[in-house]
Order: sequence, then C-alpha cells, then structure tokens
Amino acid sequence: FIGERRVALISNGLKEELFPNKNPIGSIIRIGSQPVEIVGVLEERKNLFSVGLKEVYIPWKTWRTISGKNNFSEVTIEVSNPNLLKEVGDEATSMLNRMHNTENRYKVINIKEIEQGIRNITNIMTLIIGSIAGISLIVGGIGVMNIMLVSVTERTKEIGIRMSLGATRGQILFQFLTESSILTLIGGTAGILLGSLISYLISLLAGWPFSVSWQVIVGGLVFSVAIGIIFGILPANKASRLNPIECLRYE
Repeated sequence: FIGERRVALISNGLKEELFPNKNPIGSIIRIGSQPVEIVGVLEERKNLFSVGLKEVYIPWKTWRTISGKNNFSEVTIEVSNPNLLKEVGDEATSMLNRMHNTENRYKVINIKEIEQGIRNITNIMTLIIGSIAGISLIVGGIGVMNIMLVSVTERTKEIGIRMSLGATRGQILFQFLTESSILTLIGGTAGILLGSLISYLISLLAGWPFSVSWQVIVGGLVFSVAIGIIFGILPANKASRLNPIECLRYE
C-alpha cells in the first residue's frame, strides 16, 4: 500500500467471522470510528499459530491518521528461505539498534523455533499418553481373554454338541476368535465415538477447528480387532481342543 488510502487486508479467520457467506471485497469495516474498505483476504496459513487468526492489515500512514500514534511495538519479518531466518533477524536488530543509538535493546522471536519447541513438547506428551494407552490396551486385552475363557467354560456343552455334529477344531477356533474380535471392535468403535465427541466439545469451547482423520479411525478399528485376535487365541485354542464326549457330559 502507498499513501494514506483507507483500505485493509483481513485474515481468513476474520472473514469467516464477519462475512461467512459473502465476498468481503469492497465492504466497509470500522477501526475505532473510522471507515476502512476491505480490498483483499489473506490466504489461510497452515501452521500452529495461524489457526483461526483474526487480523486486519492497514497501511502505516493510515494507522497514524486513524490512531494519532507514530510508534509501534513489534515488526514481523518474513523470509523466502527458512535458512536465512537467523541472519535476517540479526541484521534487523542491528539496524534498529543503529537507528535508535541503542545496544541490545531489540530482540528477535523466531516463530519457527517456538513452534518446534511446542511440537517437541507435544511429541513427549503423545509418547506419555501412548504409553498409558498401551498399558490400558494390555489390561483391556487381558479382560477380554478372561471373558472369553469364562464363555468357553459356560458353553462347554454347546461346543460338544457342535463337535458331535461335525464341527472341526478349526471352525471352533474361528468362532471364538470372531467373537473376541467383534467384542473388541465394539469397544473400539465406542471409544472412537466418545473421543470424537470430547474433541468436538473441546474445539467448540476453545474456538479451534474440529478435524478427525479417517486414517486414524480405520487404524484404531484395525488395532482393536488385532487386540481381540491376539488375546482371543488362548480361549479359542482351549475351546477347539476340548474332548466332545467330555463336553457332552459336562454339567
């Protein structure tokens, strides 16, 4: 922008809030009591600090005219090559110190470094939560195995009848593995639905965008079935090895 035109660029987040179903170009907004024309919408950025960002960009001279102020607290610098961030930041601070005849008064905050630090913390938290979830899965798998062992004991006569009618050991094994898999699949589905609901409520309260990855959902369901198969092998194997004559005598 050149001169003192009363124009502005707005962020995509502000556009969604003020003009959800309308093209904002040419619309008038007010900064304080002063009208400003919207001439563009910034492309939405896909990074941690830009989600739902609501900002207005106006020419420097326009800001001085509207606010009556002639100073600023921070300057944002973007570079085309991320490898030049430190070099450009150091040069900017040196220039500001020379302009104001100061030393070490200005400092650079590298958003990429902050974002990377947050990602590292998030990865550590993910690892901790994943470890807790792994322990929970083992405990849950043992619970499924115990339930299936009880089921085998309670259905001993049923197993004997099936074997006497021609069911093979492989068919008995497959039956109980299928049952244990369906049991864990139902539990996995319930967990995904509950987790998605909690995530949606949190995003609603915090004003964050809600997103659920179908890859994660499919992976969770496949993992649930795998847990059912792994922990269902022992009960299914026990059922398939029962003696049909003893099963028919079981009371």
